[in-house]
Amino acid sequence: MLDKQIEDEYLKLSPELQDSLYKKAQEKLKQPQNPQTLPLQDDSDSLPISEDKLNRKQFVEVIAEQIATNPKFHTYSIDGPWGSGKTKLMEWVKEELDKKYGDTVLTEWFDPWKYESMKNIIFPLIEQLKGKAKGKDFDAKINKMLLASILIGGSIFTIKAVGIKAYLEYISKIPIDKIKGKLQSDFQKLSKLQEDFQDLVDYILKAKTPQPKKMVFLIDDLDRCSPENVVLLLESIKNFLGTEKTCFVFAIDKRIISQGINHKYGSVTDIDGSEYLEKIIQFSFELPSDPEKYAFEFMRFYEGGIASPGYNIQFIPHLFAIANVRSVRLMKKIFNRFILLENLSYKAYQSKFDLPMLFFLTFLYECYPQFYQMILEESAPAQILALIRVNTYNDMKKNAQNNEYFYEKFTNIPQSQRIKIIVDYYLNTHFNLRDVRSGEIQQHVPKIHAILMPSLKAFSMYGTTMME
Repeated sequence: MLDKQIEDEYLKLSPELQDSLYKKAQEKLKQPQNPQTLPLQDDSDSLPISEDKLNRKQFVEVIAEQIATNPKFHTYSIDGPWGSGKTKLMEWVKEELDKKYGDTVLTEWFDPWKYESMKNIIFPLIEQLKGKAKGKDFDAKINKMLLASILIGGSIFTIKAVGIKAYLEYISKIPIDKIKGKLQSDFQKLSKLQEDFQDLVDYILKAKTPQPKKMVFLIDDLDRCSPENVVLLLESIKNFLGTEKTCFVFAIDKRIISQGINHKYGSVTDIDGSEYLEKIIQFSFELPSDPEKYAFEFMRFYEGGIASPGYNIQFIPHLFAIANVRSVRLMKKIFNRFILLENLSYKAYQSKFDLPMLFFLTFLYECYPQFYQMILEESAPAQILALIRVNTYNDMKKNAQNNEYFYEKFTNIPQSQRIKIIVDYYLNTHFNLRDVRSGEIQQHVPKIHAILMPSLKAFSMYGTTMME
């Protein structure tokens, strides 16, 4: 209704005034937005869960409720690949626990990676508990635990100090009766250490009002630690830090940890990394991964910062799905670079470049840098894209075996088969080449060239120097 009223009032104006308003509107559309309002995101932002663009609030609530109310499980993992948002999600879980379940649980954040260079990462975990209660008794309990964590002398710490291979070689040379005596002594110390840690946790919980029922340790970046420190911490939790009133939550990439354990210990023991983690971690939450949905939400958020009018960028979400980009961090990085580059280029070229092509180049630069470099260095990059589009991947592999330069160079690029699918999708979508046959592709190369070159120039001038 309002649009109709505006249209009616506009038509009542004189032709001169109509022409003047039209020109002013066109000039306004050409002006880029204020750079201060660009919708950039950074992982360091203290983003509240209420502003999460990926709608993970329900996931956080379920995890927090499980941790707070389930008395049977004491070890959990939040599992996801690099950049998937594990740390941020666990921060939100901690906030949910503190706000909603603060009367029943006491949370403690620990980042073992900060102490990676230490021989014993259990020590800083215990030391971090200083200040959780007061009194000489508490100080004595803390100091006793700190001393015990250093002097335990059992296989866990021995393996960390000398390495498992050297430890096994050393053990094989000791008479069996001495080994038995040493293991019995270590077992007694281990049992006592578990009692001491339970006593320490009880003291901390009783010092709080109202008194929580358990203490929850949220452990971040364990997958960044060495396999020795990973095993050290997990074995310590299994043997003496895990009690009825403690709960441990790990933000990890289980695949990385499993591979690390297998690589480090697989040749000298029968340890299997995946099975080992399954025995330690009782319940695992796998982060939801929907690249297309996540990219769509980010696209909606970033659209407000685009200076160039009139371009359709709806192809973007499916591009992420084809590439299987599961890293939220990488998505942000791609969109951030694109928005900054688009606004900078708009000022320099006044929309004489193609927005979808600019995004496509940004995407290639971040996800497939070797292929981007190949396009940049080739004298006829549009022809390269056309050749990829009209040839099957198997045909390109055959041509590569015949030492044909381009095909050999392309198929040697990591993930070249996936790149082929991505190029096909982009060209089919943006240049409407779905039904184009191999013999017809050459007539489309000039158009691809005309759109590609200004964007490639803009990106090579500005895009590769930002946010490195």
